[in-house]
Amino acid sequence: MIFNPDKQHRLYLIPLAALALLVLSACLPTDPEPALSEQVAGEAPREVVTVARPTSSPTARATVTATPTPTPWQSGTAVPHTELTTTPWPPDPPYTPTPAPPFPNMVYSSEGKLWQIGSDWQPQLVSEDPTAVLEPNGRRLLTVSEGDVWLTDLNSGVTINLSNTPGQTECCPQWWPGQPDTIFLGWEPGPDGRFLAQLDLPTNTIQVLGPAQGQKSVTPLAAAPNGISFAFELETEEAWLHMTSETVQFDPYAYGLPETLELRAIGAPAWSPDSQKLAWVMVLADTITPDEPPAVVLGVFNLAQRQARLLHPYSDFLGQDGWFSPPVWSPDGRWLAYEVLSMDPVTHGLWVLAANNEAEQYVGGQNPIWSPDGRYLTYQNAQGTQMTYPPDFTYQIGITLPPDATLHDWQEGSSP
Repeated sequence: MIFNPDKQHRLYLIPLAALALLVLSACLPTDPEPALSEQVAGEAPREVVTVARPTSSPTARATVTATPTPTPWQSGTAVPHTELTTTPWPPDPPYTPTPAPPFPNMVYSSEGKLWQIGSDWQPQLVSEDPTAVLEPNGRRLLTVSEGDVWLTDLNSGVTINLSNTPGQTECCPQWWPGQPDTIFLGWEPGPDGRFLAQLDLPTNTIQVLGPAQGQKSVTPLAAAPNGISFAFELETEEAWLHMTSETVQFDPYAYGLPETLELRAIGAPAWSPDSQKLAWVMVLADTITPDEPPAVVLGVFNLAQRQARLLHPYSDFLGQDGWFSPPVWSPDGRWLAYEVLSMDPVTHGLWVLAANNEAEQYVGGQNPIWSPDGRYLTYQNAQGTQMTYPPDFTYQIGITLPPDATLHDWQEGSSP
């Protein structure tokens, strides 16, 4: 055998190197073993990044301002437009101050009866019928009994049958503020449907309203305060408008609605206090982006200037039997209280929209009624009857009506 001194020397070095590696590894710091939940076979180590969610103060979110987005629709038209798929972020729940008593001339139903708050701030019984309709000046009362409409003079206590039509049914009477001797009602000559009709009190005659073909109507109609015009919806979801002596089908495109928006449905009309503007709840589909769902939009039409504004579009609307509630104008014509039927609980309920489309505010609740001077807005939510006021609509004042009360009206007279 041939002796190789270099090879022998290398064999001695191997155990020495291994011993040195063991000593060195014992001196180095070691990382803790990852938790079982963090170990994924076959994956490289991943960096975990935590993103902090931005927060904002209630003041910063208290008022939502809708800025119209310029679109091709506005070219050559006077229609300010907000993107149909945009839903404003609602504010935090408003602060609740100390409850206040009900104010004079509030009209409400409770315990199966109709009540009105008197000048002494105490409730007064108006009628045993909670569905009775009090005249705006509080002098007369309309009720329905046995298919007829009855009129009661509250000063004399005398009650007369206005319709007195055997074999026919009348319902849903409403006063026309601009025509104190005219009321509107639903007239049902048979089981097939309902027509709108106008009843003249001095002559006690009924005239059926609507198009010549006599299509069935939806009650109630919207009567303009000027005592001249009114608007209504047919069961076929057609909009009709009566101006002076002519009744015609309302065409929103004639007032500036862009042709690129397809009208799917229209109804729930409401007149501004000056009788110059008419609001409709509409369902619109954008033909430019057909993949987007239709949107519910509140359209405000200036009849004299033939212009339109589209307020608060939203697409996640709830399906329901019947139609949406009409908006309620403030007495000064600056605001519309509007109930949104959204599938999102944080946007479902009452909103207050500026008629000029410059601002809107989420309030929540339902059943909006303005004070006669327009300084306050009452509404109802799970906590009862509440009151707020412009321009912020962020304060909530509890009104101490009975828990089962439903507010119907707030007539001329005292207000806070």
